[in-house]
Amino acid sequence: MSAQDLVLDTTDDIPQAMNVISDVLEPQVLTRTTARFVIQNTGILSRDSTFQMQVIASADNVFMPLNTGIYSAVKRVDLMIGQQTIQSINSCALYKAITHSYDTPSYRNNYTRIMKGINTTLLQNGTNAVSTTGGANVNAGLLIPAGSTSFNFNPATIVNGYETNIKTDPNLTPSFCIKVGELFPLLDNIELPLFLIKDPVSIVFHLNEQDGSVNASSGVSNKGLGNMVLSNYLSAGNPSTTPVTANVVPESFLLFADYLYYTDERMFAIEESLNASKGMSKIYTDVIQIVNTQSASSAAPAVNTTLELPFNFQLPVSNYQVKNVFLLWNPNGNLNIGNAGSGDAFPVNADKYNSLFGNYSMANSVKPYSVQMRVNDELIFPQPLVNDPLKAQEAGYVYGSPVNLHTGLYSRNGANLRELAFALDNNSKYYPTSSGSFTFYNGIDANVQLVGNMHFLGVNISTLYGDSDRDTELINQKPIEVFGNYPISDVKNITYNNYAFIEVTKLFAVRDGIVQLYDSVAQIQVQ
Repeated sequence: MSAQDLVLDTTDDIPQAMNVISDVLEPQVLTRTTARFVIQNTGILSRDSTFQMQVIASADNVFMPLNTGIYSAVKRVDLMIGQQTIQSINSCALYKAITHSYDTPSYRNNYTRIMKGINTTLLQNGTNAVSTTGGANVNAGLLIPAGSTSFNFNPATIVNGYETNIKTDPNLTPSFCIKVGELFPLLDNIELPLFLIKDPVSIVFHLNEQDGSVNASSGVSNKGLGNMVLSNYLSAGNPSTTPVTANVVPESFLLFADYLYYTDERMFAIEESLNASKGMSKIYTDVIQIVNTQSASSAAPAVNTTLELPFNFQLPVSNYQVKNVFLLWNPNGNLNIGNAGSGDAFPVNADKYNSLFGNYSMANSVKPYSVQMRVNDELIFPQPLVNDPLKAQEAGYVYGSPVNLHTGLYSRNGANLRELAFALDNNSKYYPTSSGSFTFYNGIDANVQLVGNMHFLGVNISTLYGDSDRDTELINQKPIEVFGNYPISDVKNITYNNYAFIEVTKLFAVRDGIVQLYDSVAQIQVQ
């Protein structure tokens, strides 16, 4: 009798022995914007197979956007079998910035900072008895990103940790890794049976580039607003006319592929579980991205007033089994226009760029916005969600884990004056300050750049909590409707993109070596 026989009256007589064969793959096709890896049709692809990537820049001591890390180099990634796209993740950096916000143990151990360059963990600056100006250290206790150091503990002279400090030399710039299972939610649920598939299996990256083109009216890089790396040239206090360029290092872009081999009995059981000719299949998660435009108000609010801007978005996912919906607001287009007639190189809406998050800032409104969702003609909330702590709690239901974001990164509420235009208050009540404004990364003003620019709402659509693939809601003929009010002020009246990432479930099966995909309502699942 095996140990399995004693657990809930179940038995498993199939041996679990496993062999692993590893291989290092270079991309078969590699350009500045595309990389294609082709995987052998043998064994089972381990979800722990890992991509190695390096980024170099035209200047030392720059950093990748704090909430995306190495994902900032990836615009889109496709898993393809033959000419069929099995899974495609668009706006990869934004989507992974959201999902990694639930990675609590890794955040605690700074795993994401070291392995992926995602650095949203803030620590108190060290203390010393004497500063360069003599007397007590006025910068003691100031917040700095994890892993960084500062000269004489001055936050304006912070140096990034070596593991996140992007360099010009490929021999000195750090390497980062992305597991295959992190790129594709499908692989969270399915070990990809390469030995059953006839057509070639490939993973195609569409890469970002930062070419340093300059907007003549502002002197700041157009493409260089943070789609790959950031530096102090984006500081509101010190904009530079020499933008930083960046690209992926081709020679070190590699896939360390692990192929798993079980005993014959186990491999046969896997084959049977995916045999479409016998009605067998497995559930997996897919991601649908929808982008809506939320236009600025034609008549901007008067100074010291706010305006409730209504929004109503349709999410066309009829006949899908929906698990979760993530919503976020991101600035639309190039805001790099400067103050009219002033000659300033940095615009009045500088906080929309965000010198820490770049193009991947997730902007919150100047005061709490309200949101409601209608699913299958029923309102999902008893009343519209307004309170940001309730939104954070709702987002925690998605994966059954709290959203592990610093308060200042999640909400503006603590830093807004509760009157008139809800302007940003001096942050001395919430962060230790130096000269009234907390600065780091060579002068970036955290009073503007840190607060309220990593905000998203996650909603679990079904009646159950957690991330189980059976935790879904079938959407009938009508789309999901999202509506509410988004407050703006005279300096926050801009056009936004509203991003929705919708996690749905589908079925994966194999028939005579050909992969077949079904919506999870298209057939009865047998497992």
